[in-house]
Amino acid sequence: MTSDPLVGALLDGRYRVEARIATGGMSTVYRGLDVRLDRPVALKVMDSRYAADGQFLARFQLEARA
Repeated sequence: MTSDPLVGALLDGRYRVEARIATGGMSTVYRGLDVRLDRPVALKVMDSRYAADGQFLARFQLEARA
């Protein structure tokens, strides 16, 4: 895999990004660690190209709650 600037980053002061798992057309999924609870998590990060698309953002948030 190529180097990814998010790997090693701490997101929201809580989630450490450990490795990229998969990349799709609209988002990337990472293996991470919730450092507060010391447990593994999956992190889905939306592609920044879609941040201004209200309909996509609403769908992304609904999926996150599921």
